[in-house]
Amino acid sequence: MRPLGRDTEKITVVKPYDSTGPFGEIPTYKWRIQDIMNAVISSGLNIKHIEEMYAEDGTFWVDESSDERDTRSNEELDKLCKWEINPLAAIPQWLSIYAIK
Repeated sequence: MRPLGRDTEKITVVKPYDSTGPFGEIPTYKWRIQDIMNAVISSGLNIKHIEEMYAEDGTFWVDESSDERDTRSNEELDKLCKWEINPLAAIPQWLSIYAIK
């Protein structure tokens, strides 16, 4: 649920955070943190641990939906994980929730 563009030069907002869908020709939806947590809670799950994680390599930042093939080197891709170069890298890209019933 990323409301920000994938521009690694500057942060741009491409949609409001609460714009959850539907998106695209085949309807898809994006979940906010509150949507995920409320689904876990309403399912009767007991949350044991939550962790926010960062991209492990620069391929996370490559837009696979683009028609253009990305030609960056592995070194250039690795730099995309450094927040000093790519401001979006300062924001966690993944959320992991461990819960039991």
